[in-house]
Amino acid sequence: MISTTVAELAGAAVLLLGSVCIGTVVHELSHAAVLRALGVPYRIDWSPTRSRERFGANRYASWAAVVPAAGHPNGSVWGVRLAALAPLGMAAPFLSIPLGIVPESALTGNAMWLAVTVAWLGCALPSPQDFSLFWYPRRLTDAP
Repeated sequence: MISTTVAELAGAAVLLLGSVCIGTVVHELSHAAVLRALGVPYRIDWSPTRSRERFGANRYASWAAVVPAAGHPNGSVWGVRLAALAPLGMAAPFLSIPLGIVPESALTGNAMWLAVTVAWLGCALPSPQDFSLFWYPRRLTDAP
């Protein structure tokens, strides 16, 4: 069990929020990096489902989207699938724990480091839309 003070819990909450924000940006940029490597033009829409809500995105809305250009000749089914699962690469640094490079106690001994880890790994998971695109890809050469 982790013994923490109120200050550590407050610090963990701030780090959790910051890690989610940074992790969301890295998640979307990982999609974009694969599309760029394949030579597929794309655009990133931040808060694409804006409404009259205060922050423009709620728990049911999308916070960001990478939209590849339709009708591009370099579009391929496997390229779309690879781009959809690209955020899983964000979990690669944590493979050092099961490989024995970093001890497990490095994560479990500090509430703040644990909050950052949980937030980062949460952002490394592909979204439901990403999994849907992986299983039911649409060729980028097809018109929408």
